Amino acid sequence: MEKTREIEHCLRWKFKLRVLEFAKDYGKVKETCEMFNVSRSTCFNWKRRFDEHCAKGLLRKRREADTCPKRINQRTVELMLNLRKEYKLGTWCIKWYLERYHDINVSESSVCRTLKRNGVKPLKRNIAKRAMGPARYAKETSGHHVQVDVKCLVFHTNEGK
Repeated sequence: MEKTREIEHCLRWKFKLRVLEFAKDYGKVKETCEMFNVSRSTCFNWKRRFDEHCAKGLLRKRREADTCPKRINQRTVELMLNLRKEYKLGTWCIKWYLERYHDINVSESSVCRTLKRNGVKPLKRNIAKRAMGPARYAKETSGHHVQVDVKCLVFHTNEGK
Protein backbone atom coordinates (compact mmCIF):
# COMPACT_ATOMS: atom_id res chain seq x y z
CA MET A 1 0.00 0.00 0.00
CA GLU A 2 1.35 3.39 -0.99
CA LYS A 3 1.41 6.28 1.41
CA THR A 4 -0.45 9.35 0.31
CA ARG A 5 0.93 12.80 0.96
CA GLU A 6 -1.51 13.42 3.79
CA ILE A 7 -0.43 10.22 5.52
CA GLU A 8 3.24 11.11 5.09
CA HIS A 9 2.68 14.61 6.51
CA CYS A 10 0.71 13.19 9.44
CA LEU A 11 3.43 10.64 10.22
CA ARG A 12 6.10 13.32 9.98
CA TRP A 13 4.09 15.56 12.35
CA LYS A 14 3.72 12.71 14.87
CA PHE A 15 7.46 12.02 14.59
CA LYS A 16 8.24 15.66 15.46
CA LEU A 17 5.92 15.50 18.47
CA ARG A 18 7.54 12.24 19.61
CA VAL A 19 11.04 13.75 19.37
CA LEU A 20 10.02 16.84 21.36
CA GLU A 21 8.24 14.78 24.04
CA PHE A 22 11.23 12.48 24.38
CA ALA A 23 13.62 15.45 24.65
CA LYS A 24 11.36 17.01 27.31
CA ASP A 25 11.11 13.79 29.36
CA TYR A 26 14.71 12.73 28.97
CA GLY A 27 16.14 16.24 29.31
CA LYS A 28 19.17 15.84 27.01
CA VAL A 29 18.83 17.20 23.50
CA LYS A 30 22.12 15.86 22.19
CA GLU A 31 21.31 12.21 22.96
CA THR A 32 17.74 12.64 21.69
CA CYS A 33 18.97 14.03 18.38
CA GLU A 34 21.44 11.18 17.99
CA MET A 35 18.79 8.60 18.83
CA PHE A 36 16.23 9.96 16.34
CA ASN A 37 18.87 11.00 13.78
CA VAL A 38 17.81 14.66 13.76
CA SER A 39 20.15 17.63 13.76
CA ARG A 40 20.22 19.87 16.84
CA SER A 41 19.26 22.98 14.90
CA THR A 42 16.21 21.19 13.48
CA CYS A 43 15.20 20.02 16.94
CA PHE A 44 15.51 23.55 18.35
CA ASN A 45 13.52 24.96 15.41
CA TRP A 46 10.75 22.45 16.12
CA LYS A 47 10.83 23.37 19.82
CA ARG A 48 10.63 27.09 19.06
CA ARG A 49 7.67 26.59 16.70
CA PHE A 50 5.99 24.29 19.24
CA ASP A 51 6.40 26.90 21.99
CA GLU A 52 4.96 29.66 19.76
CA HIS A 53 2.06 27.83 18.10
CA CYS A 54 1.67 24.55 20.05
CA ALA A 55 1.24 21.38 17.99
CA LYS A 56 -0.08 23.28 14.95
CA GLY A 57 3.31 24.97 14.60
CA LEU A 58 4.83 21.62 13.62
CA LEU A 59 2.51 21.12 10.66
CA ARG A 60 3.90 21.59 7.20
CA LYS A 61 3.31 25.10 5.95
CA ARG A 62 2.14 25.43 2.38
CA ARG A 63 2.93 28.43 0.30
CA GLU A 64 -0.12 30.51 -0.48
CA ALA A 65 -1.09 30.78 -4.12
CA ASP A 66 0.14 33.80 -6.07
CA THR A 67 2.76 34.83 -3.50
CA CYS A 68 5.85 34.20 -5.60
CA PRO A 69 7.51 37.59 -6.28
CA LYS A 70 8.92 36.50 -9.66
CA ARG A 71 5.58 35.26 -10.98
CA ILE A 72 4.67 36.44 -14.48
CA ASN A 73 1.96 39.09 -14.22
CA GLN A 74 -1.48 38.57 -15.72
CA ARG A 75 -1.00 41.17 -18.49
CA THR A 76 2.01 39.29 -19.84
CA VAL A 77 0.13 35.99 -19.68
CA GLU A 78 -2.73 37.52 -21.68
CA LEU A 79 -0.25 38.85 -24.26
CA MET A 80 1.28 35.36 -24.63
CA LEU A 81 -2.10 33.70 -25.05
CA ASN A 82 -3.22 36.36 -27.53
CA LEU A 83 -0.06 35.96 -29.64
CA ARG A 84 -0.49 32.20 -29.76
CA LYS A 85 -4.19 32.40 -30.59
CA GLU A 86 -4.06 35.11 -33.28
CA TYR A 87 -0.69 34.57 -34.95
CA LYS A 88 0.06 30.91 -34.08
CA LEU A 89 3.54 31.85 -32.86
CA GLY A 90 5.83 29.32 -31.20
CA THR A 91 7.46 29.80 -27.82
CA TRP A 92 10.67 31.36 -29.16
CA CYS A 93 8.77 33.77 -31.40
CA ILE A 94 6.53 34.82 -28.49
CA LYS A 95 9.62 35.42 -26.35
CA TRP A 96 11.29 37.54 -29.04
CA TYR A 97 8.07 39.45 -29.78
CA LEU A 98 7.61 40.34 -26.11
CA GLU A 99 11.23 41.49 -25.84
CA ARG A 100 11.16 43.57 -28.99
CA TYR A 101 7.75 45.24 -28.93
CA HIS A 102 6.77 45.24 -25.26
CA ASP A 103 10.19 45.29 -23.53
CA ILE A 104 9.22 42.24 -21.44
CA ASN A 105 12.01 39.75 -20.72
CA VAL A 106 10.80 36.21 -20.12
CA SER A 107 12.53 32.94 -20.90
CA GLU A 108 11.35 30.51 -23.54
CA SER A 109 10.70 27.89 -20.87
CA SER A 110 8.50 30.34 -18.95
CA VAL A 111 6.46 30.93 -22.08
CA CYS A 112 6.14 27.17 -22.58
CA ARG A 113 5.07 26.57 -18.95
CA THR A 114 2.56 29.43 -19.09
CA LEU A 115 0.99 28.07 -22.27
CA LYS A 116 0.76 24.57 -20.76
CA ARG A 117 -0.74 25.93 -17.54
CA ASN A 118 -3.47 27.64 -19.57
CA GLY A 119 -4.29 24.52 -21.57
CA VAL A 120 -2.76 25.58 -24.89
CA LYS A 121 -1.52 22.62 -26.90
CA PRO A 122 1.81 22.71 -28.77
CA LEU A 123 1.80 23.71 -32.42
CA LYS A 124 1.65 20.90 -34.95
CA ARG A 125 4.85 20.37 -36.86
CA ASN A 126 4.49 20.33 -40.60
CA ILE A 127 6.60 17.31 -41.53
CA ALA A 128 5.48 17.23 -45.16
CA LYS A 129 7.35 20.41 -46.07
CA ARG A 130 10.59 19.16 -44.58
CA ALA A 131 10.26 15.77 -46.28
CA MET A 132 9.92 17.36 -49.73
CA GLY A 133 13.14 19.32 -49.38
CA PRO A 134 13.74 22.87 -50.59
CA ALA A 135 11.44 24.24 -53.27
CA ARG A 136 13.13 24.27 -56.70
CA TYR A 137 12.33 26.84 -59.32
CA ALA A 138 12.89 27.19 -63.03
CA LYS A 139 13.49 30.52 -64.74
CA GLU A 140 12.80 31.30 -68.38
CA THR A 141 16.01 33.26 -68.92
CA SER A 142 19.26 31.47 -68.20
CA GLY A 143 21.55 32.99 -65.61
CA HIS A 144 18.69 34.56 -63.73
CA HIS A 145 19.13 34.59 -59.92
CA VAL A 146 22.71 33.38 -59.92
CA GLN A 147 25.12 34.61 -57.28
CA VAL A 148 28.78 34.98 -58.15
CA ASP A 149 31.41 35.49 -55.48
CA VAL A 150 34.51 37.47 -56.37
CA LYS A 151 37.72 36.96 -54.51
CA CYS A 152 40.76 39.23 -54.80
CA LEU A 153 44.03 37.38 -54.41
CA VAL A 154 47.22 39.02 -53.19
CA PHE A 155 50.47 37.25 -54.03
CA HIS A 156 53.53 37.60 -51.77
CA THR A 157 56.98 37.43 -53.34
CA ASN A 158 60.44 38.22 -52.09
CA GLU A 159 60.13 41.76 -53.45
CA GLY A 160 56.90 42.47 -51.57
CA LYS A 161 53.33 42.28 -52.59
